[in-house]
Amino acid sequence: MVKHEAKFHTKLMKWLKHNSHTIGKNFLIETKVVRPGRTTFSWTELSEKEIRLLNMAKVNKILATNSDMDRTGTLCDGYCLSGDGIMFIQWVRRGNKTFYAINIDTINNELDKGEKLLTEKHAEEICMLKGKII
Repeated sequence: MVKHEAKFHTKLMKWLKHNSHTIGKNFLIETKVVRPGRTTFSWTELSEKEIRLLNMAKVNKILATNSDMDRTGTLCDGYCLSGDGIMFIQWVRRGNKTFYAINIDTINNELDKGEKLLTEKHAEEICMLKGKII
């Protein structure tokens, strides 16, 4: 799953480089994939930490510090993020390039309703943006 998610994330970042204006100026990203052979995404795969950070980006500010001790180097010493929290999700299957962007407010509503699984059809209904990666 990590391999699929990393592959999707790389392609999504290229897409966002040219299309982020369709979403907004500032947003926090969580990338998820639905494993091959599965038809539903379990909301439990979105950890409490991920949900908390997506919510913080929406209603507050996220302050983060990058360590100067990182061997690979850092872009900067830190950052402050405030804007929106969005989960990008893709169903992994041969030839599928479609992804869905779901806002944290919508995710919170789904969790509040007690939903346990997300189908691709329902993702299309609740998404704020449907896109295709190359």
